[in-house]
Amino acid sequence: MNRLKFSLAALLLLSNLNAKEAEVELKEVTVSGEAEAQSDPLQKKVGQNVKSSKELTKTQVSDNKDLVRYETGVTTVEAGRFGQSGYAIRGVEENRVAITVDGLHQAQTLSSQGFKELFEGYGNFNNTRNGVEFETLKQATISKGADSVRTGSGSLGGSVMFETKDARDLLLDKDYFYGYKGGYNTADNQTMHSHTLAGRFKWFDILAVQTKRRHHETENYGYKDYDDSVLGRTREKADPYYIKKTSSLIKLGFQPHEEHRFTFMSDTYKNRSQGKDLSYTLTLSSNRDEIVDTGLRYNDDMMDRKNRAFAYENFSETPLWDTMKFTYSNQKIKSRARTEEHCQAGENCSEISNPIGLQVKNNKVVDKYGGEVTLQRTQEIDPQYGGLTWVNRLVDSQGNVHEQNKFSINQNVSNTWLDCSVFDCSKPNIDVLKYDYATDQYVKSTVPLDKSYTDASTGKTFKQSSQSGYLITPYGKGYLSRDWKERDLDTNTKQFNLDFNKYAKTGDLEHDIAYGLSFARTEKSMTNKQGYDATSSRWWAPKTLGTDFSGTPYTCENAPLTLLYALCPRTEPLTSFLIPVKTKEGALYLNDDMRVNDWLGINLGYRYDKIKYKPNYVPGSTPKIPDDMVLGLFVPYNPSPEPKWWDYADRSEWQRAHDAWKQEAPNNALANIKYIARDKKFTNSSYAIGADIDPLDYFRVQLKYSKGFRAPTSDELYLAFKHPDFTSQPNPDLQPDIAQT
Repeated sequence: MNRLKFSLAALLLLSNLNAKEAEVELKEVTVSGEAEAQSDPLQKKVGQNVKSSKELTKTQVSDNKDLVRYETGVTTVEAGRFGQSGYAIRGVEENRVAITVDGLHQAQTLSSQGFKELFEGYGNFNNTRNGVEFETLKQATISKGADSVRTGSGSLGGSVMFETKDARDLLLDKDYFYGYKGGYNTADNQTMHSHTLAGRFKWFDILAVQTKRRHHETENYGYKDYDDSVLGRTREKADPYYIKKTSSLIKLGFQPHEEHRFTFMSDTYKNRSQGKDLSYTLTLSSNRDEIVDTGLRYNDDMMDRKNRAFAYENFSETPLWDTMKFTYSNQKIKSRARTEEHCQAGENCSEISNPIGLQVKNNKVVDKYGGEVTLQRTQEIDPQYGGLTWVNRLVDSQGNVHEQNKFSINQNVSNTWLDCSVFDCSKPNIDVLKYDYATDQYVKSTVPLDKSYTDASTGKTFKQSSQSGYLITPYGKGYLSRDWKERDLDTNTKQFNLDFNKYAKTGDLEHDIAYGLSFARTEKSMTNKQGYDATSSRWWAPKTLGTDFSGTPYTCENAPLTLLYALCPRTEPLTSFLIPVKTKEGALYLNDDMRVNDWLGINLGYRYDKIKYKPNYVPGSTPKIPDDMVLGLFVPYNPSPEPKWWDYADRSEWQRAHDAWKQEAPNNALANIKYIARDKKFTNSSYAIGADIDPLDYFRVQLKYSKGFRAPTSDELYLAFKHPDFTSQPNPDLQPDIAQT
């Protein structure tokens, strides 16, 4: 695959167009600045790579894959239509690699492998780790190997830590800055536009970064040559998708004194992906060479991250700190997968297709020319199974013959309410076909329209016949049906951080000490929504719910299923497979970079984490855990036989017994949920020991030993899912994963 990527940066310059030649004596100017963190080998840590914004720009990083393109042992995790899902470091991936943005952990996936295989294969869950916009980053730090001292739980294989830009990074020697960056990538036809604005006025400064990316699916090998009309498992061309990524970073700073600074931040990132699953194998889609289309699978997926933060920094030199920073963050992450199955081919959709042009005139069904149609019924040999079978064909007024997949003779006027705006209800009769059992043929007949009904909701009048008779109608249902499923995973975090830095010297030892604490409260939940509706109703589609045999009007609660789809849009009650969980995390850390002498440096780090899970399932309030998911999972379920009314002398006694019997399953399900939803607590100590040895000016040896851990995720502890192919049970006995490097 040929791949071309370029970027364009624009600077706004003021110049005098009428300048004249002049001799100017230039004064001596001294330019100084900080070196890039990675340009000095002495600043590099073993197993760690820090990439500044300048390096990210130089290497044209636009996504996670570009970030680690030249990192040995580090790759991205691909998740099909949902894009990339975090990183894999030395074979350890997803939740076992910590990802933080400004010290905040990002969304984690549902860890159950069986659950993943079932739902990720069907694309029903956007079960991925969220991304980040690289144009907003000050630096990205990639750390290989287990080390939880900096990031806490999750850093088994390593960590990727992002830090966003600040106005001070761009206003070193000026009071304003504007930059524009544009880019194009041929791999997915991506266009990128990014604007950066920074300014300072007295005590105030502001930074605003707005970035938009628009692209399609990534072109696979042979993309331009593969046949785009092929559907299903034989499709070779990548499915079509349109992806929009929008990011906004705003930081407002207020520094009334050189020792005090306040910062307010808003960081938002949204990734929306819309496409068609043309390669999906379970959609009832027809081949493109047929006249009609039965519909496709459409996706509308989203990953939305919002972080609102406040920070206070103190630069007073005290016995306890040289710098102190307090940060409060409120981060909300929503990952959504929405799937719809419907047809967008207009008149070519099989549900509303009318290739013969059948219409109603003078209470007769005629063709598009206004002439009568004739039904031919013959016995022929079945080409697939052999033997004789009846075949119906329709001949229009022009002599054209139409096969039986273009029309239907199943609409019986004795159980169909005919719309008087389509049929002439002022006439007492209607022309129909009746089946003659003696000849196995349909014969023309006339039946009365002797039943009348007025729909109270619309005021329309409908007629029906007391006698049986069939109308010739187009083959489809007469309306476009749409099934949709929307499943959300929400992770909301509120976090406090208190960080200190202190330089101290004891004898010949120099100490750079960093210490602090953090407290976070995270709520993780799942919400499943689904429903159906209908559009584009045609003349032969059901127009009213009508009445039952007693004359009582149907409602959407008790109408037949054939009517519900056309006339009663429905949204099912909210459900979830995951018990909502509130997590409290507290941590203390201490890190000391010591310089012993000219040739020896020692690094010591320690962190203590305490994590507590508290399930928060409230029956009737939170989305319901389906009874079938937990029935008999831990608390045995032995249903009693259904009470029969004839075994009871008193009808009311039977009703009470029957109500109690119906409640047995919900009661057992609730008992199992209570058994599962128990509090769980974990504690862990992490540490790191490192040494920098410089025996010669041109030779350095670095050593490091560190420990990392990962506490079980909420779904590993509390997710219950029963399926004919597998059952995923909660495991309250899990202990943290431990890794040492």
